[in-house]
Amino acid sequence: MAAHVDDFDNRITRAFENASISAALAASNLRSGGAFRPAPQWGNAGDANAFGITGAAVLSEASSMAAD
Repeated sequence: MAAHVDDFDNRITRAFENASISAALAASNLRSGGAFRPAPQWGNAGDANAFGITGAAVLSEASSMAAD
């Protein structure tokens, strides 16, 4: 029984870790008239924390691309 509880606890911990990473890598937005914008962000869930940097750049006036 203890092994099942430990396995369940590990799954919950991994879920919190993944949620914090997801929050830290949320998409960045360009400001009006901007050409490039890095966006450092912090995410946390439960006891897990994560830091991520995303960016967005204008490649031409007709299109833009976000890079994670």
